Order: sequence, then structure tokens, then C-alpha cells
Amino acid sequence: MTQIFIKKFNNLTLLLVLVFIPFFGCSSLDIVPHETDLANEKRSSDGRGRDTEAKSFLELFEGDLFGQNQAIGFNSITFEVALDKLSIMPLMTADKASGIITTDWFSVSDNKNTKVKFNILIKNDDMNDDSIVVNMFKETFNGNTWITADINEETVQKIKQSILEQARTLQAAADLS
Repeated sequence: MTQIFIKKFNNLTLLLVLVFIPFFGCSSLDIVPHETDLANEKRSSDGRGRDTEAKSFLELFEGDLFGQNQAIGFNSITFEVALDKLSIMPLMTADKASGIITTDWFSVSDNKNTKVKFNILIKNDDMNDDSIVVNMFKETFNGNTWITADINEETVQKIKQSILEQARTLQAAADLS
């Protein structure tokens, strides 16, 4: 029994040594860039002798991927309103650039045997029914396991309309100021 343990321990030690050699084996080397580093020349000028600013990956491809003068993300009024409406629930994700909000499961204090979860997708800033998707998930506890429960579509529509109405009101106020 101890021989098997020692053999596994030796194999683990050997594996760890082999993994970490590349990280520590080259740490004492002095690496000096060559005088004619073409990559550095490309970064420092635009080929016509002018210096250029460093650009992020997104800035480099923004025109090609999204058309000229179009940025990723939204005006975000609808996103912010949806985020505010769901602020009582624990959030799993809230990504403004993609317009996605995902909550974790949430139970109301007076009914611990029912929990809900929301996924919201803000497609655009048009503030119409097609610009937002609200998905609601509901589960009930039967004593042993959580079981998927039926969703009241009217509740989902009320939440969606509440988000859109408040976003429109805020947009109108912003347009007036």
C-alpha cells in the first residue's frame, strides 16, 4: 500500500516539476529586442513616418465588424431600467455591452417553496416590444426536489412593459434636457 502511495507521490512530484520548469527556467535570461524589430516599428508608426496611438483590438476592427461610426453597446437606458427593476434579486451576470442580464434564483420571503429566475436581453434602443426579450423561469419545491412550474405569460408581459414604459419616460426626459 505504501509503495503505491510513494509511486503516485513521485509521479505527482515529477509532473509538477515538468510543469513549472518552463516558468522558472528562463527567468534569468536577459532578452534584448533586436534593433530592427519590425513589429515594434509597425506599432510606433503608420508606415509613413507618423507615430500612432496604441489601439485596442476592438478599435482596430470596429469599422470592419460593425460598420463605420457604430460602437458596441447601447444607449443603455433600457438596460439600466431593467437592472434597476431586478435590483432586489441576486445577479449572475449583467453585461451592458451585450445587453444581457441574468439573475440567480430568488424566493420571496413569505413563500420559500417557489423561486424565480430571469434572463433579459436588450436587443436595441428602439424601446418597442421587439427590442427586449424577458424570460422567466419558475420552480416549486415538492418536499424533495425543485420542479419546473408553469409561467404566467401575463406576468412576463407586465415586467417587460414596465421596463419599456420607464425607459421611454427617462428617454423623453433626457431628450427635453
